[in-house]
Amino acid sequence: MKIAEILSNLHQPVPSNLISTKSIKGNKISYIAWFNICTLLDERCGGLGNWSWEVRDVQQVGDRLTLIGVLTIYGEDRALTMMATGSEDLDCSSYGDPSSNAEASAIRRAASKMGLARNLWRKDKPINPYYHQSKSPKYKVEEPKKKGWMTPDEFKAMQQAQAN
Repeated sequence: MKIAEILSNLHQPVPSNLISTKSIKGNKISYIAWFNICTLLDERCGGLGNWSWEVRDVQQVGDRLTLIGVLTIYGEDRALTMMATGSEDLDCSSYGDPSSNAEASAIRRAASKMGLARNLWRKDKPINPYYHQSKSPKYKVEEPKKKGWMTPDEFKAMQQAQAN
């Protein structure tokens, strides 16, 4: 599966049975458990092995544990990587431990950067219009343009022009 198709899949609505709610400081929030994020990545990226997660750094900052994680999705044509952070109080009163909670937060954020369940992060409604349509957004993935770089097609065209 090409990366554009994977990104379109990730923007599809999340089944409501995977969305949980909890109350934090009197506010009700919706979220998806980390293991459901992993299941959705498996399904929408074309199977296990088509994405990877790496904890890049863990540090204590004051009374919080901060974690940096990297999510990479592998398409037939290229890979796409997003980095995200998560943090938790060292003396957390919620379920889990600071490290697990920070990692869960980081993978949710990284997946959201790819489009997965992004509507749950929005504070202001209306929600992303793609969540109300049967079709997901179409992506056009192009080779990055860097000074002095060219695509394989541009290189072939230049060689043909020089040969003539």
